[in-house]
Amino acid sequence: MEVLARSGEHAPPFARAVRLRDGLVIALLAARGMRVGELASLTLGRNIFRAGTSGSWHIEFAPEERKAGGTLGYPVPAALHPFLDRYLGEARPLLLNGRRSDPMWISLRGRPMTVGSLQAIIHRRPIKAFGADAGRAGWIFGECR
Repeated sequence: MEVLARSGEHAPPFARAVRLRDGLVIALLAARGMRVGELASLTLGRNIFRAGTSGSWHIEFAPEERKAGGTLGYPVPAALHPFLDRYLGEARPLLLNGRRSDPMWISLRGRPMTVGSLQAIIHRRPIKAFGADAGRAGWIFGECR
């Protein structure tokens, strides 16, 4: 969480947007253990949305959206809400650069991210944040490979 919180320090706006996106990708995987394909398929309003009057964030997948089948739904941890709000309100629009897109994750080119581009973040960012030994922790996200 500390690395995610520091995503905006000492960097130009576009770099801050990328850091926030990458940190949120890793934090959601760590917090909820979804498959990278599910993460890549997140679409605003369809399977990631604010629920009820509480305004808390939720993720839900229909059986046809999951490799394992079956419905899956859970709340986004409250600790991630401010980062999710900042990504959606500031970082994502900057990455979109005036384009419109419903998929959650936006690439450097302003397009929806692929499973492969998310896998690259998952393997690259821990090494940048924590050093070369962090690369050995790739097994934590076993579904990423």
